[in-house]
This record gives sequence, C-alpha cells and structure tokens, in this order.
Amino acid sequence: MRRVVLLTVGKTHAGKSSFADRLSRLYPSFLVIDQDVHARFLNTHYQKLLPLDGPNRLKHQLTDTIVEHARLQSDLDLIVCNANLTKKQRIRLLQQFPKDQFRTILVHFDLAEEVLLARVAASQKIGRKSAVQKITGRSCPVNDWNVLNRIRTQTDIESFLQDTAWFMNKESKGPV
Repeated sequence: MRRVVLLTVGKTHAGKSSFADRLSRLYPSFLVIDQDVHARFLNTHYQKLLPLDGPNRLKHQLTDTIVEHARLQSDLDLIVCNANLTKKQRIRLLQQFPKDQFRTILVHFDLAEEVLLARVAASQKIGRKSAVQKITGRSCPVNDWNVLNRIRTQTDIESFLQDTAWFMNKESKGPV
C-alpha cells in the first residue's frame, strides 16, 4: 500500500499550519513536518548560526533530515508544511518519494490578497512589513503531483477536511 505525502504551499498567513494540524488530528497516521516549527526552534536555540540575510539553509537542512528520517524509518503518511519551494526544489522533494511507494498530493493555498493582509493585521506571528512583502510577492506555480488541490476560501478548506476519504484510499486518483 502506498503512503501519502501531502505538501502545503502558499503565502504567509494562508492557514497551512492550521490545516495540517487539523488533518493530522483527523488521521493519526499523518506526521506534520512544519518548517515554521524548525525556524522557531533554530531562532530560539541556535540564533548565532542563522544567516543575517539570504536563505536559511540550516532550516532547509533540518527539514530535509527530518523528511528523510520519516520517509526511511517510519510507515507514517507525511504532511510537509510551510516548505514554500521553488519549482526546482519541489521536483527535488518529489524525487525523494518513489511513485510506487508514495502518493503525492499538493494543497496550494491561494487565498485572496486582501484576506491574507487582514490576517497579518490581526496577527503578531511575524513582523508586519515582512509578512506584507511575502503576501504581495511571488506566486507559487505547481505541477508534477499525483493530485493538486487549490484552496481559495475557508469553504474550500472545510470541504477538503470533510471529504478526505479520496486521498486516504491510497489507490484512488483523487477528487473529480
């Protein structure tokens, strides 16, 4: 039976972590690997090792190590959360999961910019200027997945969480 790998991508404050946590409570076979958690851990315990500017390679290496361990040393289904990867990085991630062993599902959080900006205004999670830059910046093109789901509204999230049987049936092709 193939295991499921679900990757959540999207701009900051889109609800990726909340979605992953809710899904893992519905299905205990899921392990959430949340890159935001890794970033907070490194910022708390290893701040001196973090770059002053540019990509946080240590965070990415930590995530890669955890993904590899979970893939090789467990039989859990995985939710890789907040790893907003470029197309090249997504292809590299996909290559870690052979299609005969894993079923890959991408959930792209594509909420309206005004919704995200309102969430930033109500949140103290990260600096407002940084969050606004992340929201008004690049988009997230997607491809090369067994199944792609685009989330545009809270209703889409609720529908996905209520009708999860299609992806837990590991041989299913996904929703129509």
